[in-house]
Amino acid sequence: MASSLFLAVAIGQDQIVPVHATKMLAFVSSLSTGIIFSFNLVEKSNRARKAFRHILNAIMLYQHNQIEMPKLLEYYSEAENYLGDDEFRQTAAGGTSNGSTK
Repeated sequence: MASSLFLAVAIGQDQIVPVHATKMLAFVSSLSTGIIFSFNLVEKSNRARKAFRHILNAIMLYQHNQIEMPKLLEYYSEAENYLGDDEFRQTAAGGTSNGSTK
């Protein structure tokens, strides 16, 4: 965001920033925007917080002898399922694959 704003200001003025620097700023801006919108970062962070709260609750129950180790491991497995896989968003033109990675 910062590089795209700086780029917009730099292009509007005469010789504030050298041409090669504006090219670098444009590249960084495009790359970071592409990465942010290729992954659903908001949903991923929400899933991570949900998984963390779930496993933290289980650890507290275990520490206070309210559950045994097998039940704690079940909670751990459930937390892993909350995280899920990372999905790539497909562009309107079909530019990226819809595969998933861990």
